[in-house]
Amino acid sequence: CLKKNKTLEDINLGNKGFSDSAASILWPSLKYLKKLQLWNNHLTDKAIYEFINVLEREDIGLTYVGL
Repeated sequence: CLKKNKTLEDINLGNKGFSDSAASILWPSLKYLKKLQLWNNHLTDKAIYEFINVLEREDIGLTYVGL
């Protein structure tokens, strides 16, 4: 549903057991989010590098990311 989202700007997924596989599904769906909280999860460097690649390729309007 995030791929079609144009209203939700802030999502807190902090401390939810979020993993690399969940992150790889989330990254392409960030287009309209402004604030993303992902602190205290199970993300490795691999997920963070994928996130950076998506940020460089896509027009994403994130202004804050809490890792």
